Amino acid sequence: MNKELINIIIDVLSRFKGVNFVRYSGDDLNNAQHNHKTLQAYLDDVSFLQMNITQHIAKIELNLYILGFPENDTPEDILDTQSQCYDVALYTLAYLDNMEKYHGILSLYDYSILTLSHYTGQNNAGVKVSIVLQVPDFTNLCELDEHFGEPYEPEKDADIDIDVDETGDIDIKPITLRPNRRC
Repeated sequence: MNKELINIIIDVLSRFKGVNFVRYSGDDLNNAQHNHKTLQAYLDDVSFLQMNITQHIAKIELNLYILGFPENDTPEDILDTQSQCYDVALYTLAYLDNMEKYHGILSLYDYSILTLSHYTGQNNAGVKVSIVLQVPDFTNLCELDEHFGEPYEPEKDADIDIDVDETGDIDIKPITLRPNRRC
Protein backbone atom coordinates (compact mmCIF):
# COMPACT_ATOMS: atom_id res chain seq x y z
CA MET A 1 0.00 0.00 0.00
CA ASN A 2 2.89 2.39 0.68
CA LYS A 3 4.03 2.13 -2.93
CA GLU A 4 0.48 2.70 -4.16
CA LEU A 5 0.16 5.90 -2.10
CA ILE A 6 3.51 7.23 -3.30
CA ASN A 7 2.57 6.45 -6.92
CA ILE A 8 -0.80 8.22 -6.54
CA ILE A 9 0.82 11.37 -5.18
CA ILE A 10 3.56 11.30 -7.83
CA ASP A 11 0.93 10.83 -10.56
CA VAL A 12 -1.13 13.79 -9.33
CA LEU A 13 1.93 16.06 -9.04
CA SER A 14 3.23 15.05 -12.46
CA ARG A 15 -0.06 16.18 -13.99
CA PHE A 16 0.20 19.63 -12.42
CA LYS A 17 1.01 22.28 -15.02
CA GLY A 18 4.31 23.98 -14.26
CA VAL A 19 5.80 21.05 -12.33
CA ASN A 20 8.33 19.30 -14.55
CA PHE A 21 9.99 16.86 -12.20
CA VAL A 22 8.57 14.66 -9.44
CA ARG A 23 10.35 11.91 -7.54
CA TYR A 24 10.50 9.89 -4.37
CA SER A 25 13.90 10.45 -2.79
CA GLY A 26 15.95 12.48 -0.40
CA ASP A 27 16.97 16.08 -0.84
CA ASP A 28 20.31 15.37 -2.46
CA LEU A 29 20.67 16.94 -5.89
CA ASN A 30 17.47 18.96 -5.55
CA ASN A 31 16.97 21.36 -8.40
CA ALA A 32 20.38 20.55 -9.81
CA GLN A 33 19.58 22.45 -13.00
CA HIS A 34 18.84 26.16 -12.79
CA ASN A 35 15.53 26.40 -14.61
CA HIS A 36 13.56 29.42 -13.42
CA LYS A 37 10.38 28.57 -15.27
CA THR A 38 9.48 25.19 -13.78
CA LEU A 39 9.03 23.69 -10.35
CA GLN A 40 10.16 20.38 -8.92
CA ALA A 41 8.59 18.22 -6.23
CA TYR A 42 9.83 15.31 -4.22
CA LEU A 43 8.48 13.12 -1.48
CA ASP A 44 11.04 12.71 1.26
CA ASP A 45 12.08 9.06 1.49
CA VAL A 46 13.55 9.44 4.97
CA SER A 47 10.46 10.54 6.83
CA PHE A 48 7.89 8.89 4.60
CA LEU A 49 5.99 6.58 6.82
CA GLN A 50 4.79 6.96 10.32
CA MET A 51 1.66 4.91 10.59
CA ASN A 52 -0.83 4.95 13.44
CA ILE A 53 -3.74 2.54 13.22
CA THR A 54 -6.94 3.15 15.17
CA GLN A 55 -10.04 1.08 14.49
CA HIS A 56 -8.79 -0.12 11.10
CA ILE A 57 -7.97 3.39 9.87
CA ALA A 58 -4.32 4.22 9.31
CA LYS A 59 -2.92 7.73 9.48
CA ILE A 60 0.17 8.14 7.34
CA GLU A 61 2.49 11.12 7.69
CA LEU A 62 4.82 12.19 4.89
CA ASN A 63 6.75 15.24 3.76
CA LEU A 64 6.48 16.78 0.32
CA TYR A 65 8.87 19.44 -0.94
CA ILE A 66 7.93 21.70 -3.84
CA LEU A 67 10.82 23.86 -4.95
CA GLY A 68 11.84 26.30 -7.64
CA PHE A 69 14.51 28.85 -8.40
CA PRO A 70 13.80 32.52 -7.90
CA GLU A 71 14.73 34.45 -11.03
CA ASN A 72 16.93 36.72 -8.91
CA ASP A 73 17.83 36.57 -5.26
CA THR A 74 15.43 39.37 -4.37
CA PRO A 75 12.64 39.17 -1.78
CA GLU A 76 10.02 39.72 -4.50
CA ASP A 77 11.29 36.82 -6.64
CA ILE A 78 11.61 34.55 -3.63
CA LEU A 79 8.04 35.38 -2.61
CA ASP A 80 6.79 34.74 -6.17
CA THR A 81 8.43 31.31 -6.19
CA GLN A 82 7.07 30.48 -2.74
CA SER A 83 3.59 31.56 -3.86
CA GLN A 84 3.73 29.32 -6.94
CA CYS A 85 4.84 26.38 -4.81
CA TYR A 86 2.16 27.13 -2.23
CA ASP A 87 -0.50 27.03 -4.96
CA VAL A 88 0.82 23.68 -6.22
CA ALA A 89 0.62 22.31 -2.67
CA LEU A 90 -2.93 23.53 -2.00
CA TYR A 91 -4.33 22.41 -5.34
CA THR A 92 -2.61 19.03 -5.13
CA LEU A 93 -4.02 18.42 -1.65
CA ALA A 94 -7.50 19.51 -2.78
CA TYR A 95 -7.28 17.23 -5.82
CA LEU A 96 -6.26 14.24 -3.68
CA ASP A 97 -9.01 14.90 -1.16
CA ASN A 98 -11.86 15.68 -3.56
CA MET A 99 -11.42 13.43 -6.59
CA GLU A 100 -13.94 10.63 -6.47
CA LYS A 101 -11.46 8.05 -7.76
CA TYR A 102 -9.50 8.37 -4.48
CA HIS A 103 -12.51 8.04 -2.18
CA GLY A 104 -12.11 4.88 -0.13
CA ILE A 105 -8.38 4.83 -0.91
CA LEU A 106 -7.21 7.94 0.92
CA SER A 107 -8.45 11.13 2.48
CA LEU A 108 -6.62 14.19 3.70
CA TYR A 109 -6.62 14.27 7.49
CA ASP A 110 -4.27 17.18 8.22
CA TYR A 111 -1.44 19.19 6.69
CA SER A 112 0.90 22.06 7.42
CA ILE A 113 2.91 24.18 5.02
CA LEU A 114 6.27 25.76 5.77
CA THR A 115 7.76 28.22 3.30
CA LEU A 116 11.42 27.81 2.38
CA SER A 117 13.95 30.27 1.04
CA HIS A 118 17.66 29.81 0.36
CA TYR A 119 17.04 26.11 0.77
CA THR A 120 20.05 23.99 -0.23
CA GLY A 121 23.18 25.33 -1.89
CA GLN A 122 21.30 26.43 -5.01
CA ASN A 123 19.17 28.96 -3.08
CA ASN A 124 15.88 27.19 -3.83
CA ALA A 125 12.64 28.65 -2.60
CA GLY A 126 9.36 26.86 -2.12
CA VAL A 127 7.40 24.95 0.48
CA LYS A 128 7.65 21.90 2.68
CA VAL A 129 4.26 20.26 3.11
CA SER A 130 3.73 17.88 6.02
CA ILE A 131 0.75 15.73 5.09
CA VAL A 132 -1.30 13.31 7.17
CA LEU A 133 -3.47 10.97 5.11
CA GLN A 134 -6.10 8.56 6.33
CA VAL A 135 -6.23 5.23 4.57
CA PRO A 136 -7.93 1.93 5.30
CA ASP A 137 -5.85 -0.49 7.37
CA PHE A 138 -3.49 -2.35 5.03
CA THR A 139 -4.06 -5.72 6.67
CA ASN A 140 -6.26 -8.10 4.69
CA LEU A 141 -7.44 -10.64 7.25
CA CYS A 142 -8.48 -13.04 4.46
CA GLU A 143 -4.80 -13.36 3.46
CA LEU A 144 -3.44 -13.92 6.96
CA ASP A 145 -2.65 -17.63 6.50
CA GLU A 146 -0.81 -16.91 3.23
CA HIS A 147 1.85 -14.95 5.12
CA PHE A 148 2.64 -17.59 7.72
CA GLY A 149 4.02 -21.10 7.53
CA GLU A 150 6.08 -23.43 9.66
CA PRO A 151 8.45 -21.83 12.15
CA TYR A 152 11.93 -21.12 10.93
CA GLU A 153 14.41 -23.67 12.20
CA PRO A 154 17.98 -22.43 11.98
CA GLU A 155 20.49 -24.85 10.55
CA LYS A 156 22.65 -26.58 13.08
CA ASP A 157 26.25 -25.39 13.15
CA ALA A 158 28.74 -27.91 11.83
CA ASP A 159 30.65 -29.81 14.47
CA ILE A 160 34.22 -28.74 14.96
CA ASP A 161 36.68 -31.59 14.89
CA ILE A 162 39.39 -30.92 17.47
CA ASP A 163 42.30 -33.30 17.80
CA VAL A 164 43.36 -33.81 21.38
CA ASP A 165 46.64 -35.66 21.84
CA GLU A 166 47.46 -38.07 24.68
CA THR A 167 48.67 -35.26 26.98
CA GLY A 168 45.41 -33.33 26.60
CA ASP A 169 46.83 -30.62 24.36
CA ILE A 170 44.69 -29.38 21.54
CA ASP A 171 46.30 -29.76 18.15
CA ILE A 172 45.65 -26.50 16.31
CA LYS A 173 46.43 -26.42 12.63
CA PRO A 174 46.66 -22.80 11.48
CA ILE A 175 46.11 -21.94 7.86
CA THR A 176 49.14 -21.28 5.74
CA LEU A 177 49.24 -18.00 3.86
CA ARG A 178 51.23 -17.53 0.69
CA PRO A 179 54.27 -15.36 1.18
CA ASN A 180 53.89 -11.81 -0.04
CA ARG A 181 55.82 -11.45 -3.28
CA ARG A 182 57.21 -8.07 -4.01
CA CYS A 183 58.72 -7.01 -7.28
